Amino acid sequence: MAVKNPTPIGEKFNRLTVLGDAPYHTSNKNRRVFARCECGTVRDYVLSEVRLGKTKSCGCIQREGECYRTHGHTKGRKFSPEYHSWSSMMTRCANPKSWKYADYGGRGIVVCDRWYSFESFLADMGARPRGATLEREDVNGNYEPGNCTWATRERQSNNKRTNTILECDGRKQSIADWAREFGLAYNTLFARIYRLKWPIDIALKTPPRTQTGR
Repeated sequence: MAVKNPTPIGEKFNRLTVLGDAPYHTSNKNRRVFARCECGTVRDYVLSEVRLGKTKSCGCIQREGECYRTHGHTKGRKFSPEYHSWSSMMTRCANPKSWKYADYGGRGIVVCDRWYSFESFLADMGARPRGATLEREDVNGNYEPGNCTWATRERQSNNKRTNTILECDGRKQSIADWAREFGLAYNTLFARIYRLKWPIDIALKTPPRTQTGR
């Protein structure tokens, strides 16, 4: 049976492309959607106003001669590292067509209302250090001030919810970190613990076997 009034995901109305459903506002019970403006801004709008053309853009259309925001982080179609991180965050949380949506918006991870605005996100997070990415301290928490930081890709990899934390001598680290510390291959350490069932301290402190020539 066809869904009545389905959300027009992927459809473009003037400068706005619909990404997905957005929560209702307590002060306005009209149906809302997330949409991306041609300038790159992602935020929520009243769906009926988008359909009817009452809302045509994020507001940039009123600035004569401008197609892109003037916060200094977009020039032409080239985005700054901070703007790219913000845009990617919004997409994976709000666009069901994103290949990352299932791990973010699909499991309830949302972006706080304040960060719908890139300027507010930038004010809270500051400049992105070279080689860093946007990370949530609590991987099951939302994107919001207090739960996000700029982190190296190595640290972010170690913080993935699929990682296993091991404790030895009163210290806790991921398998990858323990393997690096003791000079072991990740697969070797993983096999010792989960396939061979070695105690963790023995698995860590036993040197890897060396191959001798024949």
